[in-house]
Amino acid sequence: MQLLMTEQQYRAIVDDFIRIDDNQDSLQKYQQLVEGYNFTNGVPKYKMLVKMAPNATEARRDFIANGIRSYFRDDQIVLLDLETSMVSITSSLALFQIFVGLIGAIALALAFFLLLISTTQNIKENVWEYGCLRAMGLTMDQGMRCFMYEQYSLILSSLILGTIVGLILACVVTAQFFLFLEFPFKLTFPYELVVVMYALAVATTFFAVYIPVSKV
Repeated sequence: MQLLMTEQQYRAIVDDFIRIDDNQDSLQKYQQLVEGYNFTNGVPKYKMLVKMAPNATEARRDFIANGIRSYFRDDQIVLLDLETSMVSITSSLALFQIFVGLIGAIALALAFFLLLISTTQNIKENVWEYGCLRAMGLTMDQGMRCFMYEQYSLILSSLILGTIVGLILACVVTAQFFLFLEFPFKLTFPYELVVVMYALAVATTFFAVYIPVSKV
C-alpha cells in the first residue's frame, strides 16, 4: 500500500490555508468549508474510502465493514458497501423491469380486445360500403390492407407521440430528482424494452384487424 500523505502533512496544509493573507476571510472560508465535518486530532474529515482487493469475498468485506463500524461513536456516521449497494440496485432495477413488462402486457391485452371490438364494430357499420367496394373489384387482400393501414396509422402515431411525451416527462422528473441529490444527470434509454413493446403492439394490431376482416 502506498502512503500518499500523513496526518501531520495534511494538518500543515490546512494551517497554511488558514494563514493565507493573515486575515479573517480565510478563517471564515475555512469554517464554512468544514462545516459539518468530523475532526480528529484537529484535522477535518468528511469521508473515508476503503479499496478492497478485486478477489475479496463477501464474508471478508463484511468482516472489514463490521470492524470499521466498531469505531463509530454516533448514529450520524454511515458505512456504505459499494458492492452490496450495486447488487441491491441491480435487483431493484430487475424487479422494476418485470413490473413494467407486466403492466405493458396487461395494457397490450386490453388494447387487443378494444381494437378487436372497435374493428368489428367498424366493419359492421360500413358493411354496405365495403360490399360495394368488393362488387367493384376490390379483393379481400386489398380490403384487408385498407383496414390495416387505418389501424396502423393510429397505432404508430400513438406509439411515437407516447414515446416522445414519456421521454420528455422522464427526463424532467429525473433531472429534478438528481438536482436535489446533486448527482450528474445521465439518460439511459431502454432500447430493448421499447423494441419489444413496439413489436408486441404491431403484432397485436395485426391480429386484432385480421380476425374480424377475415370473417367478412
